[in-house]
Amino acid sequence: MECARTDGEARAKGASLFDGLHIPASHATLPSCVSPATIRIMESKGFKAGKIKASPNLAAALERLTMLASMVPAWRWRLDFNGCLNENDSLKFWKSLPHHLKTRIDFIEDPCPFSVQSWERLVDAGMPLALDMGSDSEHQPAISSDLPIIRIVKPAREATPAHLYEPPVFTTVMDHPVGQLWAVYQAADYYRNALPTEIPLCGLCTHLLFEPDPFIDQMGGMNPQVAVPAGTGLGFDGMLEALPWKKL
Repeated sequence: MECARTDGEARAKGASLFDGLHIPASHATLPSCVSPATIRIMESKGFKAGKIKASPNLAAALERLTMLASMVPAWRWRLDFNGCLNENDSLKFWKSLPHHLKTRIDFIEDPCPFSVQSWERLVDAGMPLALDMGSDSEHQPAISSDLPIIRIVKPAREATPAHLYEPPVFTTVMDHPVGQLWAVYQAADYYRNALPTEIPLCGLCTHLLFEPDPFIDQMGGMNPQVAVPAGTGLGFDGMLEALPWKKL
């Protein structure tokens, strides 16, 4: 609702929500089917980090990370386990990483379900952690603010939390391009007054995972910064007007 209200107000004023904003750069979100050629093209286009979904099979997760990391030696890495491990397996995976890989990990997202006790142990082991609260944030346990955890913020489903320990990483929920651009706007607005060195790589280039269509095509090609479409609000003025709308 906030997206629709904010977008509508800007359109009524004839203004783009992106006026005066810098679009944060993003990591490359790599599906399991990604080819070595695609990764090398992404590196040549300026991507500096990759994010992968990690398997609960620890040996397979390590093998895939090792293979991908060898293709692009300068990249940093972000792994998302979607909470599929337990605390002990999370520690086991972290300890299995050779030092040269550990130093290239930005964060490991949701290695196991969050609890203060479990995640304190992971932090004590040196694991850089990121937390995606999930859609059921009402029933999540409170997070101790003194734990050095990066918050993954998805504006399509939650407001940006206050009093964060680390700068948040904004990502999309891989929804319609209008929704993806809402995440882009929220990230750019949040970091409006930040220095470039204070802005972490976000996860806003998920349009690259979709088959091309007229909306996707306006968000730019293989580039770490989303191209925002011209127009008012979040853009796509003419294309949205041309859609067959029905009152419910």
